[in-house]
Amino acid sequence: MTQRVGVRVHLRVTGEIEPTVAITDVDVKYDPSINPFAPGRLEISYTVTNTGNVRLSSRQQAEIAGLFGLPTGADTGESGLVGEQAEILPGQSAEVAAEIEGVWHLGRVTTEIVASQQAAGADTPFEVVELVSATAAVWAVPWPQLLVLLLVVGLLLVWRRRRRAQRRKVEQLVAAARAEGELAGAATRTEDEPLIRANGAGGGQPVSASRPPR
Repeated sequence: MTQRVGVRVHLRVTGEIEPTVAITDVDVKYDPSINPFAPGRLEISYTVTNTGNVRLSSRQQAEIAGLFGLPTGADTGESGLVGEQAEILPGQSAEVAAEIEGVWHLGRVTTEIVASQQAAGADTPFEVVELVSATAAVWAVPWPQLLVLLLVVGLLLVWRRRRRAQRRKVEQLVAAARAEGELAGAATRTEDEPLIRANGAGGGQPVSASRPPR
């Protein structure tokens, strides 16, 4: 029976150390809340690749801002940490996926992923490490709020139209009643004209009907 034991050996050759990574394939999606009075969330994914010549650890933080730099209320915690790798070998890649809650609908939302590198394990700390960042943006459209707004506007338009129809109906009824009153007045004046003329013919004396002899 043969037994084999693997031993991991880390070697460092002479030369300049380059502890660098690259952040690629950054994808950000916005998922609005069903509740129109609640914020949505961001779904972030990206790839971290060790492009240097030494193994290292890496941490990625997310900085999120709305249009014109407005705060979005994103719940990224105190450090904003969204990804962390204890060790990445040269040429090795790691895929990261994270969700950030509490993002309000403020139009265009920009997400910046900032990566900072450190020595892995008990390796000698790096003297100088440059931060690496990548930016992606997504439109956070408030669809639930827009639907509520459209519904309110539609109800207001229907209410105004009904008010106008009722007002027009009342005006038509008033006009019809006024016309009927004018016609009744004209008819009354027409009936009184013969009596007025007869009174005028009798020298101003009232005309009375004579009773037939018995």
